[in-house]
Amino acid sequence: MRYSDLTILNKILTVIGLLGLSMIVLAFYAGHQLRVVDDADSFIIEHPDPANVKLAFLEDQISESMGSLYHLAAATNEQGNAAARKNAQEAFNTINDEAPKVKELDPAIAAKLDGVLGELRTAVDNSCKEVIRLGSTVDQAMNAQANQLMEKQCGPALDAVRQHMEDLLWNNQERAQTLNQEATAMIDGLMIKSIVLNLVALVLVVALAVYLTRKFVTTPLTRLAGIMQRLADNDLGVEIPDHDRKDEVGAMARTVAVFKDNAIERRRMEAREKEEQALREKRAKVIEDLTAGFDKNVTGVLEIVAGAS
Repeated sequence: MRYSDLTILNKILTVIGLLGLSMIVLAFYAGHQLRVVDDADSFIIEHPDPANVKLAFLEDQISESMGSLYHLAAATNEQGNAAARKNAQEAFNTINDEAPKVKELDPAIAAKLDGVLGELRTAVDNSCKEVIRLGSTVDQAMNAQANQLMEKQCGPALDAVRQHMEDLLWNNQERAQTLNQEATAMIDGLMIKSIVLNLVALVLVVALAVYLTRKFVTTPLTRLAGIMQRLADNDLGVEIPDHDRKDEVGAMARTVAVFKDNAIERRRMEAREKEEQALREKRAKVIEDLTAGFDKNVTGVLEIVAGAS
């Protein structure tokens, strides 16, 4: 069915439906964008931020292990040595246990974290291993050697590992901050885009409504009004458009066509009546002329008869 054949009410409902459809499409678009933003926020909350907390914890454990080894090198009794070895071993074990969790939380930093852990293992397996061996005794000479190794090799090596872990933490915090800024910018952009799209959709639908109303309602009605005025002025040659439409405008056009046909018929009947009236008058004139001629002839005959007698 053509749009022009719809009733005026259905035309209005169609325009309202288009407006509603555009709003639904925009709502789905906004919902999709919000899910994207939510996914970004969820990623930050569930990955970089928790990973950064654990990276800070690993840095603390490196510092703890370094402090324990310093204490081990300086301890002069078995009890102190045992406590220092236990603390250092627990710190190393904690690092080994927590590192996989960090990589699972944030795979993006797995390679860099493996590099830092590799440096830690190298330090522990070399100079720090010797510090543990020498510092675990109560011999002062061996403790002195442990202190010297700790100051010149193991300590600086562990401090370098701690610094690299801190650098990794700071870099990942900056990355998380960048992701947060991008999510905020995305939200701001989404709000602006949604407002602009809603305004554009509203303008387009209103413009379409005005166009359709003018084309299929007001313009035909104005045209019909002009035609009716011409018919009122006895201009019966005017053409009546839109009579094939199936809406109210078409019904009005067909009604006006009936008025036109009736006016044409009335004019035809009036012309016929005038023609018949002229014929009647003509016949009456002929009869009158014949009667006058007859009367004249009769009078002449009578005069002749009277003169003869």
